[in-house]
Amino acid sequence: MLIFAIQNRHKDLAKYALCIIFSACFYVFLYKLFIVDEVDKFYFVLTAKDIFALLQGFALNESILTFSISGFLLYRIYRVCFKKERIEPFFDGLLVASLGYFSAFVVLKMHTLYYCLPCFVLGIPSVLYFSRKYWRNIFIKICLILGLFGFLAQNLPSGIHKMIDFKAQGVQFHQTLDFVAQYLQKNKGANLYFEGIGCGRDIYDFEMEMRPFWFAEYLEKFYSVYDFDLRTSAPSAPKSNPYSKYTLANSDTISTPKSGDLIIVSNKSAFGDSLSVAQNRGELIFVSGFPSVPHIALMPLIKYLNAKYFKSDIFGKHNNFFALPRRTYVFRAN
Repeated sequence: MLIFAIQNRHKDLAKYALCIIFSACFYVFLYKLFIVDEVDKFYFVLTAKDIFALLQGFALNESILTFSISGFLLYRIYRVCFKKERIEPFFDGLLVASLGYFSAFVVLKMHTLYYCLPCFVLGIPSVLYFSRKYWRNIFIKICLILGLFGFLAQNLPSGIHKMIDFKAQGVQFHQTLDFVAQYLQKNKGANLYFEGIGCGRDIYDFEMEMRPFWFAEYLEKFYSVYDFDLRTSAPSAPKSNPYSKYTLANSDTISTPKSGDLIIVSNKSAFGDSLSVAQNRGELIFVSGFPSVPHIALMPLIKYLNAKYFKSDIFGKHNNFFALPRRTYVFRAN
């Protein structure tokens, strides 16, 4: 907008653009001054190795953004700077805003499926507009093909999986909760093991790590069941909540289920062999309804091939790539 105002000698527009730029810079200054230096815990903590995985995740999960929108912005910069085309304030501005928003999450090292939705709202209108203008250009065609391929191979199947899985998880969670509550009312003092789930953000994501505690909270608040403990037989990091009543949170102890304990297996497990491990430790006594669907898409396939043939944990130590099993199972330990 500022360049356009200067080129066309719009003084008022130039002043307005400068005010916006100053406001944005002042916000960054205040954020650094009052927020950044006061932060003692981070949503994610990533190493240099993880940054590479983060960029790979962006490229695969946000292909329209990383290939199509980014490619169009680069091409527009080339056309304006070297071919002397005029800036189009609205559509060029949308491209810059989209990539600026995207860059913030790269700098913050954060990513999940819905974070970049505003980038698509901002960027796709410009992609459609400039596609008509530069359709014959080979670079533009490559950007569109890569973006569309990523969408069909990753975003579309992942979206279908997520929609079905979110529905299935709600039903499975409450069916399992009802069964476990009835069991604990008759078998007081039993321990609950969520197979393949422990503590430690280097292995488990937030939802996975918190799932046992949400389950326990429902048992207490809605079923008035209190006489049980949460434990783990999975790898765990040092605990950070010594005041919790649950061993899973207040201790580094990794234990083996004893007779009468319950082992719960769902597709939130971090490890792909959790079901077979539980089968070797106990008797199957419950299977939930409403099965989910496996996560079959480009990203899980790449993670699987990377772990199998390159023996690398660059994408993390979580190896339940295809989100299995499809149902929730409860075993009674032998």
